[in-house]
Amino acid sequence: MAWPVYAQSQDIPEYCLENEVTHRYLTEVQYKDGDYTYTKITDYYQIPTDYRKDQPAPVRLNWTLDGTYERLEVRYADSRTADLTNTVGIDASAESFDLYNLIPGRTYSYEIVGMNGDVQTTVKSGQFRTTGTVRMLKVDGVCNVRDLGGWTGFQGKPVPYGRIFRGGRLRNNSSNTVAVTESGKQVLLDEGIRLEIDLRTDSEANSNNESPLGSGVKYIRYNDAWACRIVTYRDNSTAVSCMQNIINYLKNGKSSYFHCSVGADRTGTVAFLALALLGVNEDQLSKDFELSSFYDNPEEVMLRMRTSDRYNYAGMMSDLLSRSGDNLQRKVYNYFKNGIGGTRISESDLDWYISYMMDGYKIVKSVSLDVSSAITLNPGEVRKVNLTITPS
Repeated sequence: MAWPVYAQSQDIPEYCLENEVTHRYLTEVQYKDGDYTYTKITDYYQIPTDYRKDQPAPVRLNWTLDGTYERLEVRYADSRTADLTNTVGIDASAESFDLYNLIPGRTYSYEIVGMNGDVQTTVKSGQFRTTGTVRMLKVDGVCNVRDLGGWTGFQGKPVPYGRIFRGGRLRNNSSNTVAVTESGKQVLLDEGIRLEIDLRTDSEANSNNESPLGSGVKYIRYNDAWACRIVTYRDNSTAVSCMQNIINYLKNGKSSYFHCSVGADRTGTVAFLALALLGVNEDQLSKDFELSSFYDNPEEVMLRMRTSDRYNYAGMMSDLLSRSGDNLQRKVYNYFKNGIGGTRISESDLDWYISYMMDGYKIVKSVSLDVSSAITLNPGEVRKVNLTITPS
């Protein structure tokens, strides 16, 4: 459960939405750029907990019933909205409820409402604030579901929440039976997800060709997506094509969910490239990749590390850093621009993605001064020169 810390000024409780182990890992670990000889995830992933470490901490609301009611509802919303638009019906005798999948950095208002027929009684109302960086989601039946928002990108701006999501499979491997529950489906649909990108092979997905989220969600699967693993991403166009589809849906105001089997290495590769393109630094990129280790998978030790030979994280970094560009962001930009085997993303689409995600941020590609002749200035003299920045 999220732990409250009361703000002294207004006595509004604050809840960290990162579970305690995740919060410790994010705040205690600082990775050095270019040094892939060590990892710290091994200090955290086996810490025993009574909760799933790949899921968020809830905000627990408590109240005392002052009467008997036929029904109880929890109504809540971001305080920037006028109405409490989210409504959850709960047991009529309950005196607590856990809210999941909130957004960090927001202030929420809530009411607990008891109902007898048409008579409504406010049992309790109030506000709380949410804190944290990484937004894990609780999606029943699915593992490793995370919003790509929260990490720090260009100019110290946070990557926005609610636009791109990554995680594990929505259908079980081989059998093709639906893994995500009805309530889990609703969580994803409520996030505006209208594109499911499946990075599993034919054998894993049993040649599936539709999304369990319904006909309103476009389903795209890449049978050759093993090549989207970090170790071979440079030899296959899957990551490039995947990123193009994400951009296409963002342009239509729709969110995307991409996944492989458990949302770790193939999914981690696409997430790495999508975040690096927004200027997220190596320290945070490493942490995002390693966070998938927190899923306790009974079938396989889910340890994803920046030092792993199996996933060759260091090999990918070495390849990216050898590309043209004066920083990691520009190198990833050129990776998508140049593409693989004729599959590439246009500069206009790449620039749009960065601008849209980073609230109008534009990449400065060139700076030029128009000086027609040598200028000699006397003390106190001012001359005007024309400076051109592209894009403007």
